[in-house]
Amino acid sequence: MLTRSDRRVVFPEVLVELSHRDVAPRAHAFASELCSVGVSDGDVVGILIPTGPEFLPAFFALPVVGAVASALPLPPVLLDPVATARQLEPIVKAGRIRQLIVAGIGEAVAVELKAADRGLVIIDASKAHLPTSVQLPITGRAQCDPASPAIVQFSSGSTARPKGVLLSHGAALAGVTAVVEHLRFTSADVVVQRVPLFHDMGLIGLMITLATPCDAHVMRPSTFIRKPGHLLTYAVDVQASVVTGPNFSYDNLISAAAACHLGPSALSHWRIALNGAESDARRR
Repeated sequence: MLTRSDRRVVFPEVLVELSHRDVAPRAHAFASELCSVGVSDGDVVGILIPTGPEFLPAFFALPVVGAVASALPLPPVLLDPVATARQLEPIVKAGRIRQLIVAGIGEAVAVELKAADRGLVIIDASKAHLPTSVQLPITGRAQCDPASPAIVQFSSGSTARPKGVLLSHGAALAGVTAVVEHLRFTSADVVVQRVPLFHDMGLIGLMITLATPCDAHVMRPSTFIRKPGHLLTYAVDVQASVVTGPNFSYDNLISAAAACHLGPSALSHWRIALNGAESDARRR
């Protein structure tokens, strides 16, 4: 589907657009790099990439070689790489992660993780921009078995030993398809999201836009934290019809709305607010 799509994913902070048609060639090019450093069938590979254009080719390269993706949490602003690495160490061990794909602030965290575990292999995500003529080695996969593992998702709310949830390709695709069909997504929709891509809502939200397909504008979490009203004005500019976020993000939008001075019809294109939060029993 992506190879036939004329839609795009926009990363506004870095002024980069990634067309759907570019994702597969870049993923296949990066898959060759993964094989060259020893990534193989069944490996769980950590992704330490902040919201940005490097994420998609890296994520989709993994199923090409039969590996499993685990997007690891990064703070909106990295203040202490050592502390962040210590928080990730139990997840890396629980997931039996031996390779990390890194970019941006993830590089500094990966350096600290490797200092504690010399066996980790660090893979530069910028190599996803290799020429698209690179040929896959013989181990590359043309198709994925729906029952084979695709994603290991670690809960953001874990308070005890980290536990990962393993999703098969079939289960992940079924979840995405169910949301697309239930909410009647069409190619006319425009999605704006600020949920980080290591979060299940951020990751699945982005996958939804690729399955419809429709344009997606993926904002960095740090931008929303600093300037929540910017999401509203940006949504107006791109005529967003779908916005995603947890409870607190909508509270922040309401608080910031008055300062945005929007007209009564400014958000007339907005039809769906996806809320990634537990229901509150007190409101029943």
